[in-house]
Amino acid sequence: GFEFAVKAVMMLKTAPGPFEKKDLYVYFKVARGEVVEKPGMFDMVKKQLFGEWEKVKHFSKPKAE
Repeated sequence: GFEFAVKAVMMLKTAPGPFEKKDLYVYFKVARGEVVEKPGMFDMVKKQLFGEWEKVKHFSKPKAE
């Protein structure tokens, strides 16, 4: 299940690309029930991650997993 997928991602021989990392990050946060804090105005990377998380934060845990 989900825990296996988390471990499998950690063992990848090549790192996922930036878009895959973004998707993994936001779905991981939703599946864990974690809230992403709104970043500061000049933190562009975190602002983008926050925006993506806001799009999927309403997903159920099973759907995010």
